[in-house]
Amino acid sequence: MRWLWVGLLSVGWTQGASYFTDIRSAFREARRQKKPLWVMVSATWCGPCKVVEKEALSKPAFVQALAKDFVPLKVYAASGDRSTPGGDSLARRYGVRAYPTFLYLEPEGERFYAHVGAPTEMGKPLPEALLAWAQEALQARRTLPDLRRRFQAGERSVDFLRSYLWLAVRTGNPEEIRQVVQAYREQTASPRIAWAEDPRMMEALTELLALDTAYVEYALSIADSLRPYLLPSAFQAVYQPLVQRSLYAGLQGKAAGSADLRDSLERRAARWQARLPEAELWGLAERVHWDFLHLGALKRDSARYAQAETALKPHLFRLAALWMQFYQADTSKASLANQLNSLAWNAYERVKDPDVLWAAVGWTHYALTCAPQAWHIWDTLGALYHKLGRNREAAAALQKAITLAESQNVPPEEYQSTRELLQKVQP
Repeated sequence: MRWLWVGLLSVGWTQGASYFTDIRSAFREARRQKKPLWVMVSATWCGPCKVVEKEALSKPAFVQALAKDFVPLKVYAASGDRSTPGGDSLARRYGVRAYPTFLYLEPEGERFYAHVGAPTEMGKPLPEALLAWAQEALQARRTLPDLRRRFQAGERSVDFLRSYLWLAVRTGNPEEIRQVVQAYREQTASPRIAWAEDPRMMEALTELLALDTAYVEYALSIADSLRPYLLPSAFQAVYQPLVQRSLYAGLQGKAAGSADLRDSLERRAARWQARLPEAELWGLAERVHWDFLHLGALKRDSARYAQAETALKPHLFRLAALWMQFYQADTSKASLANQLNSLAWNAYERVKDPDVLWAAVGWTHYALTCAPQAWHIWDTLGALYHKLGRNREAAAALQKAITLAESQNVPPEEYQSTRELLQKVQP
């Protein structure tokens, strides 16, 4: 891939890579090249940020492709004395409340787009997904001026407002967003039509909650309208992201596992649970997710690890029980199987406590009653048995996983690690 290596050796570029880590140098280069900036706002304690750094930013081909259209910059914020100079100020200026956040800025500093979190498209490599996001931002940069002109001229069709709102929430401009949301609500007959009939709009509402928790009451009123029409799993698909984004908005700078973080989460969860009983489940799921990340960052033989593992244990048991209770009224068990398998796999990877590992075996068996042909769940069961020293049971589960994967034409590379573990546990 051709790329002009302009300024590669200039002050502010990282050693061995080609993105800026100095804020002033990056903006100066953006003005010189007349290019927008791609800014990854990270935190040193952020697990997903580390994945992006390892799988994307460390790859010269990714940064070179990105630099065709942007001046790339990575900064740390909410990281104490390890924050990039000016990083905390930059995060405050652009309302960054979660990490990583990807900002797309004009050379003079105006934000024209943003993405929160790491991309999770199934089957798409992380560098490819990030580059797709960058192209989406460039398309928005070209499209937004015309949408704003049409809005000011009085256009108010529902399809137009949906397109505008979808992009407006990414700009982070509170007044622009407020005007478009108000117009959209006025032009749609009901909350169900306004939000549930277009999946993009529920994602837009999720972004609104991340920007301003004042939208929580509005989101709850929509829940009242939607509940009679949706199965529990469908209702979860709509509302779990809203609850979790609202719970953690603005809290990412608090230390994982800290009393301050726990207190803030419990107060916010209580607000949701007063109207939405499922919020206990979804909030607990997010808390367990963050606790697993916290556990994974600690040394296995340290006192802090032992304390964190002990604190996690009751939450894991409660979460598994809530998942099973939540799905009793549903006609589909696939989501329950995947949720329980995810819990079990995280326990396998992060936890040493045998009580938790045996509980995870139980969750996996329950998941298999819901999805008996899911080869990846059999793989989880085999891995757990191996960790517990039950190699005969491990070998049987792993062989079942391989047989199912082969019968389902799963690419062999996807279960290569299963084969390797089977060879290890066989006598």
